Amino acid sequence: MIMRKGFTLVEAVISLFVFMLIMLSLSSTFVKSFTGYKNTRAVQKDAENAQFALNLMAKELRTSTIVSSGGSQPQQSVMFYDYSQKTCIEYRIASVSKQLEKRSKPVTLADPLNPSSDDCNAVFTATSFLPIVKTEIGSVTGNFQFTLSEKIAGGSGAVGKITVSLQITEGTQKANVQTTSSLRDYGYIGLMGP
Repeated sequence: MIMRKGFTLVEAVISLFVFMLIMLSLSSTFVKSFTGYKNTRAVQKDAENAQFALNLMAKELRTSTIVSSGGSQPQQSVMFYDYSQKTCIEYRIASVSKQLEKRSKPVTLADPLNPSSDDCNAVFTATSFLPIVKTEIGSVTGNFQFTLSEKIAGGSGAVGKITVSLQITEGTQKANVQTTSSLRDYGYIGLMGP
């Protein structure tokens, strides 16, 4: 008669417990990796959308004069008159919805060389903001910093600039997007006649 050795109940329970610990740690690592990948992809998508919006904003700002800056630096909003489109445009970083928003409206100025915040505010009374950079679960924060153009006697002047910085957050992942644009301010610095 041949005797066969087997595992005892204690050995089987211990090996099952060790196997379960290894599987739990592997599955936890997999879930964390997958969540990190998902958040990274979301931030990448949001950053690409933000870069597109900032490029559009920079294009509009190049032919514009800032008419309202919304307080002290750094700003959460900026309003400007775009000479090329003959339109008042305002961008803001909404504190409640945590997204970049825009509103615009064509306007005929009383003095085409000196647009003012009153000209733009008058056309914006019934116009609401539309989101242009909106995240799925995260948020958009940032600011507008600018140096306004200076008028110098004789029709020439120092051209100002505006820098827009956005931070996109999805979970623990963050991305920063920034652009700087010069302000041509055609009427203000004397590059455009009446």
